[in-house]
Amino acid sequence: GKTIQLLPLFLVPVVIGYNLPNAVGSLVLSPELLASIWAGDVTMWNDTAIAALNGGLNLPGKPIRVLARSGDSGATSIFTAALTKLSPRWSSSGFGSFSTQQGFAASRVNITLCKD
Repeated sequence: GKTIQLLPLFLVPVVIGYNLPNAVGSLVLSPELLASIWAGDVTMWNDTAIAALNGGLNLPGKPIRVLARSGDSGATSIFTAALTKLSPRWSSSGFGSFSTQQGFAASRVNITLCKD
C-alpha cells in the first residue's frame, strides 16, 4: 500500500555564539573542535587546536565559558544530534547530550555572561 512521508514543518537554526572583542576576523571551529570544547577538552581561546584553524586571529589567553540551556529543547536535541553525527570525539564519548559546566534557564543570564 500506502506510504507515509514526513515533511519538516519548521526549521530551527542553531547558532554558536562567542564574544572575542579584540579578535579581528571570523572564527573558524570544526565539528570536532566544537565537540572538544563542549566536552571540556579545549578550555582556552588560544588553544593550539583553535589557533591552527584561525591563523593570524588574535586569540586571548582566556578560558572558554560554555553556556547552554539547562532544560531540554528542540535546539539542544538538534545540536547534540549534529555533534554525535559529525564528531567521532562526541559520538565515542558517551555524552549523548551536553556535558555542561553551567546550564542557564534565563536568556538574560546568558546575555550578561556573554558580555564578559
